[in-house]
Amino acid sequence: MLVWISGSPTPQEMRDRITEFELELVNYVEGCHQGHLYGGPMLDAEARQERKRAQPGYKDPTYTVFPRPPVNYCTCGDAGCKVCKKSRQWDVHFEEYVDDVLLRSNVHKCSTKCKARMPREVREESGVDMDTGALRFKHLEPYMNDVSPLISYVLGCNHDCTGLMSGSAVNHIVYYITEYITKMGPPTHVIFEAIKAAFDRNSEHLSSNADSKEKARKLLTRMVNILSTKMELGSPFICAHLLGNPDHYSSHHFKPFYWHSYYMEVRKYWQGADVAEYDDNVIVLRRKGHVIGVNDVQNYVYRPEELEHMSLYDFMRRCKRVPLPKNKEDVNDNDSDEAACTQTSTDILDDIDEVVDDLGGMSDDERCDTADSGRALPTRMHAFVKGHPLASTHCIWMNDKDDPSLVLNMMRPLPRNDKGDRDYYTTTMLTLFKPWRTGADLKQPEQPWEDAYAAFPFSDRQRELMKFFNLRWDCLDARDDFQMRSKSEETTGSSYARFVPDDYEVAEDENHIELAFPSSDDILTNKAYKTKKETYDDIQDYMKHHRWTDALNQKIDVTEWTISIRKTFSEWKNIVGNMRRYALEKAKADKRSAEVNVPIGARSHAGVDVVNKAYLTRSFVAPDRVNLIENIARQYNLNEDQERAFRMVANHAS
Repeated sequence: MLVWISGSPTPQEMRDRITEFELELVNYVEGCHQGHLYGGPMLDAEARQERKRAQPGYKDPTYTVFPRPPVNYCTCGDAGCKVCKKSRQWDVHFEEYVDDVLLRSNVHKCSTKCKARMPREVREESGVDMDTGALRFKHLEPYMNDVSPLISYVLGCNHDCTGLMSGSAVNHIVYYITEYITKMGPPTHVIFEAIKAAFDRNSEHLSSNADSKEKARKLLTRMVNILSTKMELGSPFICAHLLGNPDHYSSHHFKPFYWHSYYMEVRKYWQGADVAEYDDNVIVLRRKGHVIGVNDVQNYVYRPEELEHMSLYDFMRRCKRVPLPKNKEDVNDNDSDEAACTQTSTDILDDIDEVVDDLGGMSDDERCDTADSGRALPTRMHAFVKGHPLASTHCIWMNDKDDPSLVLNMMRPLPRNDKGDRDYYTTTMLTLFKPWRTGADLKQPEQPWEDAYAAFPFSDRQRELMKFFNLRWDCLDARDDFQMRSKSEETTGSSYARFVPDDYEVAEDENHIELAFPSSDDILTNKAYKTKKETYDDIQDYMKHHRWTDALNQKIDVTEWTISIRKTFSEWKNIVGNMRRYALEKAKADKRSAEVNVPIGARSHAGVDVVNKAYLTRSFVAPDRVNLIENIARQYNLNEDQERAFRMVANHAS
């Protein structure tokens, strides 16, 4: 059957339109960002800017507010148009202003081996990479990243700009932004170690005779500086917090999800004692003389019967544990209940005061009767099934509609689907998306986890989520590939290469490169390293030549000995720290005792006298000429100015 579409273009017209669209797209992207200066090559632009900076009235663009553009902008091109002339003058000023900002802040300077991948590839014209099919834009300066001229003009600072022209580029930027925003702070022991370091480094300041308030102020300032460095907090962030401004603006809100606790609950059913000792955060409460533990996992395991077929992922997005209404008026007031249930945080520690207050005001009989009273609950509230330790005081509130602005923040990286433990991945996905109350609901006793995973009918939305769960690992793979290539180039021919096995694979830990080779970038390419390596090789050759490395034929009687003092790591650390402080204080005391006045002229070398440091100060007094100087000053009745000049010259000339 032949179908004729009326008004459709011919194949040649379609090719022409596609070509025209490609040209317009390239022109648009090139207008948004560029990799060159307006003033031509960098040397010419630098010379032009140097002449401009020497002119009187010049202002540094990085310290001033950018000039406003003209209100009426014209591009008609008529010779007599004054508005068009002013617009062109502003265009020239804009280009010079942007070049000045770029030369001050965007030119990259580094060593031979650059971690920023400089110099960039220079391309005279935009075109398509025939090997990869990627669109490569014009870039004329090897030591500049692509920039947006408008951003440089408005902000007057360093920035980078690039087009996200592929899925990999989008993945990279998504991971970078997400990792930067959601990065965790340092552990508690690191914070206390930083505070202790502030005290240790300022022991002399604390023992000085300065005012107590001033000492406390300086100490707190130094502590804050150390903590801000350890926590990787920028000055703008700290200032915004002190001013009461939010640290971020977003169209979505985030709910922490500690999914690993639910995973361990499932594994506990199948592995028993192997994971029975898994530590989990619980609220410890006293009830009827017994101590009970409450955690968030129980909220899903003992969820209401109305939510029997709800998956864990949907439960965390739509449900929240809330207190039961306390009176009849509250039961009929759905609006007040809904307003009280709009909290999004699921951190179990936030509910401690709430739970304790609710249980503390009720007797044991009241707690038991409430669960069996069968009283009506608001439409969105549902009672726990029997077994939940808080069933008598709390219930589940469910949002009827799925909130698209709510995002679950996974507080632990999810496993990947293409590498690592496959059972770990399949169990986690079934835990998230298949309804369960115990681990037995997820698979049959003799059924492998892989078969249970393949047999479960995941919805299209769930499969889409699982695809996005792996996005983080796709981004890390692309980053690790570049880092591993850099490491392999640097370790070629080095002494470290033999320690890397041939079948070495990238670990899942995103910081594996830094942990395995913390400073190889600096070590392997550093001039100092090469010098030390040559010295080491010379010494090794000398020792081999003189047979120092040969084994001895005669037996050596080595007296056996054992360590009689046994202490823990922290005890040895304290002992070493105390001895270090003692050595430093002793060295300072010896230095102070050695600072005695050296007689002038006591030691002379070719007309150069050895003097102490006090001799170089204005207040120096010659110890063996004090009486003589006093007698001369009284004998000649010198006035104040004459006496000051005389004493200065006499003390230093004696």
